[in-house]
Amino acid sequence: MQISSSSGLRRARLVSLLGAVPALAWAAACGGGSSGAAAGPATRPGGADSGVPGAGGASSDGAGGTGNGEGGGIFTGGGLVGGTLDGGDRLPDGGFQQCAGTESGVEAIQLDMYVIQDHTASMGQNGTGANVNTGPGAPDCPIDLSQPPQVADKWCFATNALASYFTSQASKGNRAALQFMTSENDVCTGGPDNSEATPVVPLTLLPVQVTDPLVAALEADTPAGGLGTHIESALHGIADFTADNVTPGRVMIGVLITDGDPNGCSGDIPTLAKILSDHLTATGIKTYIIGMTGATPANLEQLAVAGGGFEHGPDFCAGEPTCHYWSVGGGDGSAIAEALKQIQLSTVIPCEYKLPPPPENKQFDPALVNLVYSTSATESTQITGVASENACDATTGGWYYDDPAAPKTIRLCKATCDTVTGAGAGAKLDVSYGCKTNAPRPPR
Repeated sequence: MQISSSSGLRRARLVSLLGAVPALAWAAACGGGSSGAAAGPATRPGGADSGVPGAGGASSDGAGGTGNGEGGGIFTGGGLVGGTLDGGDRLPDGGFQQCAGTESGVEAIQLDMYVIQDHTASMGQNGTGANVNTGPGAPDCPIDLSQPPQVADKWCFATNALASYFTSQASKGNRAALQFMTSENDVCTGGPDNSEATPVVPLTLLPVQVTDPLVAALEADTPAGGLGTHIESALHGIADFTADNVTPGRVMIGVLITDGDPNGCSGDIPTLAKILSDHLTATGIKTYIIGMTGATPANLEQLAVAGGGFEHGPDFCAGEPTCHYWSVGGGDGSAIAEALKQIQLSTVIPCEYKLPPPPENKQFDPALVNLVYSTSATESTQITGVASENACDATTGGWYYDDPAAPKTIRLCKATCDTVTGAGAGAKLDVSYGCKTNAPRPPR
C-alpha cells in the first residue's frame, strides 16, 4: 500500500495518521528537545505502573510531565507494546528527542503469478471420468459466483474457483496472468515462438470484477481434445514468462493446474522436472503444481519438488501423509481456493513491508528505525523492535528485519500482524527513521 510523500515536524505527542488501511512511511532525522517539552500523546496512559517506558507526561494536552517518562502503549494487551513515539530518547535535562523529516511511500510485498490452466478434453469429465463437457457444442459453463458451478465437471469447478480467487479480497494487491494448456502454436522445447510463454491475459492487478478479461477468458474457453497434454511446453512457458516479467519488490511464481499426465512432447518426468529445477536455481522463482483426478500423484510430486513447492499434508496429498503438490480431486472449488490461499501465504510473508531508501542525504542505520501504529488521529503507540521472529512475544508482538545484517524489509510478529490487519478505518503504520529503535526493556 503506497502513500504520497510529505514532509514536516513529527512530535512525540502526536503523529499525523490519515488513511483507511495500514500503510508504512518514513520519517527522517532527529532533533533535540527540552525538559518536559514533548510528552506522550493525550490518549497514552503514563505512570510507573504502565509497564513500558514511554514519552511520559500525564497532562491531557500532552504538554506536561516532569516525572520519569514512564508510559505504556495503548495496546499492550492486544499484540502491540508502547514506547516513546518517533524513538524519543531521554535527554540529560529530562526532555525527549523529537524527529522531523521527509516521508516516503512504501509498499507491502505482493505476489505475481502466471497461471496455466489445463483445458484438454479430459477436463470436461467429472471426478469419475464420465464425459460431461467436451468439445464444440458441449454444455455451457457460465461463471456465476452467486451459486455453485452449473456443470459438474473438472473444467467448470476449476474455472469457477479461479474466478472466485481473482475477484476475492484475499487476492488484493496481487497480480495474475493466464494461459491455457495446450495452446495452439506451442513449442515443446520452449523458446520465443512458444505460445505457452505468452498469456492470453497479461498480468492484471487483483481483485477484478467478474466482467474483467481474466474472468471472461475463463468463461469463454472450453475443454477440447486433439492437441495432447503438452506439459513440457507449459513448463517452458512458465519458466520463460516468469523469468522475463519479474517486477522489483514483488514475488513472481508459476502455477500449473492439470488433470493429466504428459501426452505429446516429452513424457519423461525427470526431464520435465529438470525444467523446473533449472529455472528455480537460475532465478529463485518457484512453480506450484495443482493436480486433479486423472494425473498420477507420483508424477505431480516430482514436478512439485523440482519447482520448489513446500511440504504440507496430509490434506490435499491424495492419501499420503505429506506432499509438495496440491491434490484437489475432481476439482472441488473449495480445495482449489484453499490451495491458492496456502500457496500465497507460503510465498509472501503476511505483514511484510519493503524498506525504501532513506531520504535524500540521509544514511540508513538499522539501529535508528522505529515503527508507530495508530487506530485514529489521536491514538498511537510505538511497536517494539525485536531481534528476530523467534524473539516475537505471543501477546505483545513486535517487528523485526528480514535480515538484521542487511535489512530489506520489515516484518510484523504474528500478534501485531493480527492486530494491524484486523484494524478498521483510520489505522496506519509509520516507519520513523533517525532515532534509536525502541527495544524491549529488561524487567525492573
